[in-house]
Amino acid sequence: MFALNLGTCEATYLGDAPGYSRPTVALEYDAVTVPVTHGAGAVSFRVGTLG
Repeated sequence: MFALNLGTCEATYLGDAPGYSRPTVALEYDAVTVPVTHGAGAVSFRVGTLG
């Protein structure tokens, strides 16, 4: 999964989660949650920032 900065046209690698890829980016902040898979187990989320 990648996030694209439309102002600079730079891509940021967020990570990968085979079978589940739905990162969420906050509207007012540079915060992002990225899904993390653990095989057949439940999906967890890693919280980070862009930039």
